[in-house]
Amino acid sequence: MDIQTINVLVQEWSYCAIFVFFLIGLFLFPVPNEILLMTGGFLSTTSMLEPIPTYFTIIASVIAHGILLYGFGQWGGKPSLQKLKDTRLFVVRVEKGEAFLNRYGLWAVAFGYYLPFLRHATPFSVGLSNYRFHQFLVAAAPSQVIWSSVYFLIGYSFHESISYVGNFIETYGMIAVLALLLLITLLTLYKKRREKSKRLKTENEQSGIL
Repeated sequence: MDIQTINVLVQEWSYCAIFVFFLIGLFLFPVPNEILLMTGGFLSTTSMLEPIPTYFTIIASVIAHGILLYGFGQWGGKPSLQKLKDTRLFVVRVEKGEAFLNRYGLWAVAFGYYLPFLRHATPFSVGLSNYRFHQFLVAAAPSQVIWSSVYFLIGYSFHESISYVGNFIETYGMIAVLALLLLITLLTLYKKRREKSKRLKTENEQSGIL
């Protein structure tokens, strides 16, 4: 879909077209979500859109995207995963999302939007869990707003070189994610080693007393 087509849709349907465009795009468009949001920032600099209404419309579409994923998990449940068996990658990510959620609770929702491979799976996993909708929304909304705002502002501020910025973020964003995962792994190993050391020390002390 090119800029001219978007222009026609906006003229005909106003910001409702932008809402639907980004809501569908977050699910289906074969581009990173970050690039899509930066495109929104870029579009807000053109004559066909105003920055502030565009910003809030995109924020609303991101929140709606999360709510739909939560709803699919809540009402579709495990059987919906069976229907997705051909989409093995998403099933694997949902399983990782569940593990992430079990380990970190609702913090997983808060940080899930910053991890591309868990961004869609985590809200779905929360829907599968026992967490209520208001708990999900309170945990997810602040991260959704921050995440969306950062990339929207990048697109708005650097619209003349958005393709270069997009490539940079796509490259170094993954490096940052890998670095974060490495840090979490190291901290987890350190914590387990420390707990094991304490346990052995306690056992030795008890053996000495006996």
